[in-house]
Order: sequence, then C-alpha cells, then structure tokens
Amino acid sequence: MSREIKFRAWDKAKDKWIDGAYGFHILGENMLIGGLFHDYSIPDLNNIIVMQYTGLNDKNGKEIYEGDKLNNPNDASAFEIIEWNVLNGCWQLGENGFPIGKYRLSDFWEVIGNIYENPELLNKDV
Repeated sequence: MSREIKFRAWDKAKDKWIDGAYGFHILGENMLIGGLFHDYSIPDLNNIIVMQYTGLNDKNGKEIYEGDKLNNPNDASAFEIIEWNVLNGCWQLGENGFPIGKYRLSDFWEVIGNIYENPELLNKDV
C-alpha cells in the first residue's frame, strides 16, 4: 500500500498561503529551504506552518490536510478539525480523537475551510 506524501504551507507572518506550496513534495530540508522557500531567510522559516495531506479526499474530491475543518451536511452539529494524534500515530477528527480511518470521509464530510485561513472556525459554534 502506498499513499501520496504531500504538504502545503502557510506563512503566518504574512497571513497567506505560499505560492506553489499546494502539493509540494519534501525530498529533504535542503530542497525545502533552497527551493520553495528560497525567498525566505532562515529566521523567517519560523513563520512557516507546514501541513501534511492525510491521503484522503472529501465528498467533493478535495484533498484533506491537517488543520482543515470538515462538516458533515447530514449532521448540522458535526464540525471537526483534522489533527495528528502523536500517541496513536493516526489522523483524527478533532478533540474527540476518533481516527479518521474509521470513517468514509468521501461519503459525507466536506472541507469548509482551515484553521489558518479561517481562524474563526476554531469556534465550535461556527
């Protein structure tokens, strides 16, 4: 079994996605610093948030990355943020810790934003 290992990057100092960062592949730190982030100084790299692709897509085929907020249209109260669970070594739906492997996300769940571009989504009532 193989899955695509991809990343995207958010510049928190400039509040924007880094052009070309969607789907970039890290082959090593040298490529990361010398390639995609060539316009950044070493200290500026502290402002970069790199998010990994989970290997899953939502019901519309959109790639799901860590930090994305998902909505289940069949359950208006079901909003979850994708997080990495270090202890269990798996992607999970939010704080409740349900491993996303238990769900067929492509059947119902939909990416409605992410916590960097839409910080208001951290509010459970949104």
